[in-house]
Amino acid sequence: MPDIYKIFPAIGVARVGNSTEYYLAPETTGELPSGSFPDDFRDTDLLMKRQGVKFRVFCYPEADPDNPYEVIPGENGVASIEWTVHIANKKSVWHEFEPIKGEGTYPPTNDLRNSGITDPAERAATLITDPGPRTLTGPSQDAYFNRDSVVPGGYGITFPPENLSPNEIDSLGEIHTDAEGKLIVVGGYGHSGTDLTYPDPEQDLDYANNDNWWDDTSDGPVDAKIVFSDSAKPSVDASTAWVVVTPPRFAPEIVPQITMYDLIFDVAVRNFPNYRPDIYSNGEFMSDYETNAEEEVQRTLDRAYPYGAVSSDVPPHNFTYEDTLSDQLYGLMRKPEDANVAGYTPGWMPMLAGDGSAQSIAADPSRSSKYLTFTETQIFLARQYNQGVTTTDPRLPEDGTPDGLTRAALENCSGGAFGPGIEMTWFARRPEIYAEPFRLRKRNYDYPLSIDATDLTEGLEPGDFTKFMAIPWQGDFNECAVQWPLNNSSTKKTYVNWWPAQRPLKVNRWSETDGAFVKSPWIGDDAEPQEDDDYANFLRFNLNSDMVDHWSELGFVMKTGDTGEINDFTEVQRTYDEVTTQSNQPKPKRRGRKK
Repeated sequence: MPDIYKIFPAIGVARVGNSTEYYLAPETTGELPSGSFPDDFRDTDLLMKRQGVKFRVFCYPEADPDNPYEVIPGENGVASIEWTVHIANKKSVWHEFEPIKGEGTYPPTNDLRNSGITDPAERAATLITDPGPRTLTGPSQDAYFNRDSVVPGGYGITFPPENLSPNEIDSLGEIHTDAEGKLIVVGGYGHSGTDLTYPDPEQDLDYANNDNWWDDTSDGPVDAKIVFSDSAKPSVDASTAWVVVTPPRFAPEIVPQITMYDLIFDVAVRNFPNYRPDIYSNGEFMSDYETNAEEEVQRTLDRAYPYGAVSSDVPPHNFTYEDTLSDQLYGLMRKPEDANVAGYTPGWMPMLAGDGSAQSIAADPSRSSKYLTFTETQIFLARQYNQGVTTTDPRLPEDGTPDGLTRAALENCSGGAFGPGIEMTWFARRPEIYAEPFRLRKRNYDYPLSIDATDLTEGLEPGDFTKFMAIPWQGDFNECAVQWPLNNSSTKKTYVNWWPAQRPLKVNRWSETDGAFVKSPWIGDDAEPQEDDDYANFLRFNLNSDMVDHWSELGFVMKTGDTGEINDFTEVQRTYDEVTTQSNQPKPKRRGRKK
């Protein structure tokens, strides 16, 4: 077998910001991005910087495939790396998001967004934001995904209408190469806009589906061609990676209890027979697999502790461990079969909403998911620890290695709940979309991009991985604070949180009055509503449109102390002033509410 070339991370994550400046995504789990923080969260004009993501090529040599090395132009016979990136946004042309329905596919009868536009050519030209591909052929180069860019080859770019309110969408971002020829992808500016009256005094934004709206999140393939110094040696294409441009992550040092890496690892273990047969083979988990308790179980449970710094009512969990995982701790882990257990058992983890948290179980018992659970693989690893089947042998990919770069990128993303989600959605649970573990399958596509569902085994086009998400993203980002999961009688129960590691609920904020840090709502108020109240202000903005206007002014949470206590995490770089800017107008109705 010849040398094999692959791009890492296999899935990279960039994040929007309203500044032209950017910092680079962290390449380890639960760490700050590269830079000097808290100052580097914003530029000198106090605009929020974007998060770029760096991609590298690694070679798995035929003679020693277990020891890959990074490909650098000028070394090992490589003349250059030619990078091509193609990102797009298909949200406005896709089906309306509907909870607990259509995981990965929707029936043809499901409502489309912007269904008033019926001509396929018009839908593609108007509703898909597609700036076309961009290619860089050497170090220290730049290219932009802008409306006014000229694309080589005459590719017909498509952008939303001009003169949108409150923000134009004229760009999905840019790409750069550094001095060594590594690729940096930087996404959009967090812009969302409509060609309708804004704000609408009669109707607030729906949390997920809004016709005549566009935003500048995106996703798409990252390709690389390796050109060799020996002109007689043909160039080689590296295995495709994918970039996803998502909303900001406001507490970057706090790791989600269930990460996107956990989710995709579970998909890979149970659906790719050659990936980890030591863990799972022939349809069952291997009872003789020895788990590394610290790497595979304890670090997952320990993620619960910092949640106390960003959540509404989650008490800090600070666990102690023994040679075996206690029955008590193992019992606190919510198993997949417990996703719809009526009510909520205090102490169960994760104390987070499930995909169908806002829907009655009776609506679809087979698909409803009231509470987020650990994955099948996580529960198996914990059970092995509980039964004393353990080892100290390392199990996780090391930081800085090819697989370690993918692990870090995805461990800094939420693995649920998906209603529809904050960075990625339930589409990630579909094994058909992966060419290999963690690597999305690229479809052989042409212009214009498809507006319809395609065979998942053929792969994805630009914009396909994020088209299931909320349009605009700020609606779901605002409403997904806490959730009262509904039981069969539609009665509110104890509320749970959505994604506090990405979108905080309460934070330690400095109070001049108290001369101390005080636990305060990140946005909204914390007067818990009664049974029949409209709780639109509870830990969120009065209106979803308020998030469209003010998301970039909200504060980040970072570790500013070293006592080992929850109060080490405090809010920084907040520029929002709710006294002078939050809307206090009567709340217009919404078409759909998470309630």
